[in-house]
Amino acid sequence: MENARLREILFTLLASLFLQPPEMELVESLWPILISGVSTEGEIPALPDIKRIRETFTRLLVGPGKDYVPPYASIYLNRNPYEKPTLWGPEAVRLQMEYEAAGLSFAPGGLRIPDHLGVELQFVAFLCQKEVEAWQNGDVSQAQDWYRRQEIFAQEHLLTWLPSFATRLRQAKGDPFYLLAVRFLQELLRFQIGLEACES
Repeated sequence: MENARLREILFTLLASLFLQPPEMELVESLWPILISGVSTEGEIPALPDIKRIRETFTRLLVGPGKDYVPPYASIYLNRNPYEKPTLWGPEAVRLQMEYEAAGLSFAPGGLRIPDHLGVELQFVAFLCQKEVEAWQNGDVSQAQDWYRRQEIFAQEHLLTWLPSFATRLRQAKGDPFYLLAVRFLQELLRFQIGLEACES
């Protein structure tokens, strides 16, 4: 149960990072985690400047501009090479139905495009929350089902487009904070796929 609770917290924090310009408190919370896999030759990289991170958020993830890196799955999962990728593509519609089928509802007027990375991470956090609730209720089978949904969503959806998104972030100029966040997210998802749902 504690593993599921920790995953819920991490996915909630990461969702916030991609949905709005981050506050310093969020950056300070995530920074040690994001740099944990970075080779620093014994030195801990300095905490990035919040103003620069917020500017990078707007330039890369909100746009418009030449450095805009759309955080929408539909842009990267366009199956037809003869069509220009668009927002609210088939992937967004499919995801909205998946969210509703799982019982996730958004406040009226608060729903963003369903295939926005931040919304997708909110969904994973929701699945983790449902897993925690099942463990608390002593329903091992239900907890394992919620965990399997997380695995499937990670493997069959998120990890199919995040590498392309990371490549575009790497090519854009700016603070590397968001690239580190996406790299950490990919590792977290790969690690999660290798786990089994267990009450601990």
